[in-house]
Amino acid sequence: MAPTPSTGRGARPDPTARRWRPPLQNRLLIRTLRSPLHRLFDGSTVALRVTGIVTGAMHELPVMFAWETSTALVVYPGRPESKKWWRNLRRRTAVSLLHRGRWHQASGEVLQPGADGYDGAVRAYHRRWPHVRIGPSDPLVRLRLIEAEPDPRAVILPGQPSQCSGRPSRLEAR
Repeated sequence: MAPTPSTGRGARPDPTARRWRPPLQNRLLIRTLRSPLHRLFDGSTVALRVTGIVTGAMHELPVMFAWETSTALVVYPGRPESKKWWRNLRRRTAVSLLHRGRWHQASGEVLQPGADGYDGAVRAYHRRWPHVRIGPSDPLVRLRLIEAEPDPRAVILPGQPSQCSGRPSRLEAR
């Protein structure tokens, strides 16, 4: 039996159907993160590639992050009830991370309230983004770099100001 559009397998896409595309600002930001201008966003934004567990489709999106350790980042999926990408990481899953102009392999997992490491992840995120309110039942996503060099700028010592983009301030440059 030949595949038909109703069976799904081998079906040709409907030429009249529009393919979903990420918003223009996301596409432009990811393009900037790939370029030499990535330095503008190195301390705040990375691009994340996640594979959908149901569809197998690759999703690429910019996310704000905070360093938890020199090899682990925390992402808060703001308004998580309206987003689906983070649900693909309920189990530890391989992801790709665009940081400092290069793609890196990482693993991602969702941290729910009460889970080991959740409170530390919340503290790390609030150090970087003190104005963000994380609800009591909101999940966080931890991304652990696998093959990249640890970022020495990610280590926060007690008494240091919250994380910055890694560029020296005007005072430090003098």
